[in-house]
Amino acid sequence: MTPNAKQNHFASIRSREAFFGAPSGGGNTAALVSAAIPGCESGYYRAVILCRDPRRLPQLQRHVASFLPPEASWIESSSGFAFPSGASILLGSLEKTCSAKRYATQFHFIGFDRVLDFSEEQYLAMAPKAVSLGGERPAPARVRSSGDPEGPHRSWVVRRLLSQDHVVARPEDCGWFTPEDFEEFRRSPELCW
Repeated sequence: MTPNAKQNHFASIRSREAFFGAPSGGGNTAALVSAAIPGCESGYYRAVILCRDPRRLPQLQRHVASFLPPEASWIESSSGFAFPSGASILLGSLEKTCSAKRYATQFHFIGFDRVLDFSEEQYLAMAPKAVSLGGERPAPARVRSSGDPEGPHRSWVVRRLLSQDHVVARPEDCGWFTPEDFEEFRRSPELCW
């Protein structure tokens, strides 16, 4: 799949934290993957994309795979994609705040898929694990999150993430919604940011 203009803009943001918001089905996960890929030319690059519920991992794996170049291969033992350069994008879950201890290593990129499912404590337990990558091809530490406007933890997301760099995609930005979808969004403004 090819990222749309809003997803490309999100991937180009240089600040440490950034948020991508779109209606459900609006390319939130795709934006996260698009933002994770640029560091993969460096052999030291490590990224992780997290979901709250481990039952979503197979769906997340399929979705991520659809955006990666063909040379990226799935490695079951590490629950991630490996690149010929030696870089990796891992997939994981964070059911509870204490689950962050599983991720003892540091990452250059940390992505929160459906961030409104995460508590602020979970976010803050993982975000400090993002570190800069030096060397010939430096990569800044990046914490990225995406989500649609509905979720149990909307208040902290609005307070923390919408006050920083963020991209909000409307249904018309996404390119794959039908006229019926647009009508649903018009009737239910809470489905949009």
